[in-house]
Amino acid sequence: LAAAVLREVFAIAAKPRAEDFMEEYRSRCFLLGQEITVLPGGKESYEAKAIAIDDSGALIVEMNDGKTQTLNSGEVSIRGFAAD
Repeated sequence: LAAAVLREVFAIAAKPRAEDFMEEYRSRCFLLGQEITVLPGGKESYEAKAIAIDDSGALIVEMNDGKTQTLNSGEVSIRGFAAD
């Protein structure tokens, strides 16, 4: 298992541009399109939908009122997630 993980990491690291890495990350991110609960430290949680990952790796969410917010750190919980 460790060898397989290292092969994948080295394959990604060998790509010459950060954009390539971000596209790979986006294609494998299971959060995108999911209804989530955002759990900001010390603040009230809220419902949102994970809609994108920006070029810096931040998660972009759409809140129930249609506004978007960029999350650079924090915790989210997936609502109603069913693994394949």
